[in-house]
Amino acid sequence: MEKFKLGQMVATWNVDHLMKAEKDFKVFVFSCLERYKKCDWGDLDPEDKALNDKAIETGGSRILASYTHSQYSAWNIWIITEWDRSSTTILFPSEYLATLKGEKMKIEIWCGHEIHFYEIDGSWWASLQDICNALDLNADVMIQHLRKDFVRMEKTGTDPLAISYPWVNELGIYDLLFESSKVDARKFRLWTGTVMQKLRRSVGLDGYEVLKMMEPKVQDEIDRILDTLYWDEKNGKIMQSVTIAGGDVEQVEYC
Repeated sequence: MEKFKLGQMVATWNVDHLMKAEKDFKVFVFSCLERYKKCDWGDLDPEDKALNDKAIETGGSRILASYTHSQYSAWNIWIITEWDRSSTTILFPSEYLATLKGEKMKIEIWCGHEIHFYEIDGSWWASLQDICNALDLNADVMIQHLRKDFVRMEKTGTDPLAISYPWVNELGIYDLLFESSKVDARKFRLWTGTVMQKLRRSVGLDGYEVLKMMEPKVQDEIDRILDTLYWDEKNGKIMQSVTIAGGDVEQVEYC
């Protein structure tokens, strides 16, 4: 008979990835969970173990246990059951500390796939593995294909022994979309082509001049035009800042 309810079982993204990559770590996590169910609180000091025991007797308090692998000290996990016993989370201590420090991670769902985004130095980077899974691409191959500045090896959290994962920036994601043969990726490439057609026309180039789009001076002119555009939320339209005679600037609907 169980001594307390675990609720919904959840493993953080980092724990889940390492379980998939390292069979021994997966065995370690499941052995810790069995110990946890039996009220074996692992590495905690006597006072904290007593608090867990009291939480089970009286209810209304969170339960937390800590376990460290006997041969690999970097494999240190926490298991936390919420005060209302609605859920139990398996995580690395560094992830809990990262939450306290305000590190940001978001999950977007695309075509049934979870894509993890991590904020690094004010910009959002996506898990390369998640993107490649969603686009039917081989991450090991793609990391060699991408520009070096499109990919960063980062660890989430503060533990210096934690494993680093490859993260890809927005430009890298576009690069991967052009590599994928999935239907949605092909549709994206078609849409990108139509946008490039409009931009070509905006700088006065005819169809037979399409290769001039690769010239820096043409790209600079397109950038100048794009810099004058903005989205007007009130009117729900794309507007353009236009300089008129006398040097004044007017806002007109972009056509």
